[in-house]
Amino acid sequence: MSIADELDLRAFLRENVYSRISTDEVQFELKFFVARQPSAYGDLLPWRLSAGDVNRLVREEHARFGDIHFVDAVENKWTLCLKRFLALKWAASVPQSEYDFFFTADSDSFVRLAALSRRMHHKRPDLLDPRRTFSMWGDMKANWLHWRKANDSSAPDEQYDGEWYDFPIGMGYLMSSALTARLNDVSDLLPHNVPYYSDDVLIGSWVAEYAPETLLMSDKGGFHDPPLHGTQPFPVDYSTVLIHHIDINEMRQLRAMPEWNGEWLPAPQSDESTTSAWRKP
Repeated sequence: MSIADELDLRAFLRENVYSRISTDEVQFELKFFVARQPSAYGDLLPWRLSAGDVNRLVREEHARFGDIHFVDAVENKWTLCLKRFLALKWAASVPQSEYDFFFTADSDSFVRLAALSRRMHHKRPDLLDPRRTFSMWGDMKANWLHWRKANDSSAPDEQYDGEWYDFPIGMGYLMSSALTARLNDVSDLLPHNVPYYSDDVLIGSWVAEYAPETLLMSDKGGFHDPPLHGTQPFPVDYSTVLIHHIDINEMRQLRAMPEWNGEWLPAPQSDESTTSAWRKP
């Protein structure tokens, strides 16, 4: 989940994190889900790029790297839920027999994918039949809110109170390919016009409504904010696989930690900096 003007952040993640993971441990395809920058962006802040410049740079970025999924909407408090829905649809476009898990993360989350794979094998091997079994993994909380899809696609979905269920905090979560396919099968019924702060709660309501037999793994020690950050703080140690609510400078520090250094492949000698390609004019 990414915002259009996060040009430098996407470049860092692409160049220094996701492209340096050994395919011997985990194989994946990366997509950044990006909506349009609002037209008012930068109008009152002349030191910023204009919205038109940002949107143009994102198009150029995609032409170069091919890893942007454009969301046909303007970035606002409703867009994140739409991104989550479209990401589910994108993942389900691949047959469940060809991949194991669909993983979604916020752009302010630093993810150790190889360590996550090892942690899943160690902690809950019973969840690792993802092409046949419904399972979801993340830091879980509980809620009672439900939504009914509005008849008008442009109208907010109707909220009502109901049975309690667990949902994954939106910093990052995994769904088995079987669960992803199941939700895609009923995607015409899934509400997805819900504002920010409820977008991750909605994921849990989908699962509770249409796949209640799903096996849930709540992993507070693996998925969390660092101390003094956000609302889910927890010490960062070797068991941490996703660290939320951090900026690009903090990500650089995490990427350079000697304790985790063996997880990243060295940079190719001819590697060209992607960050420099997106310097602001």
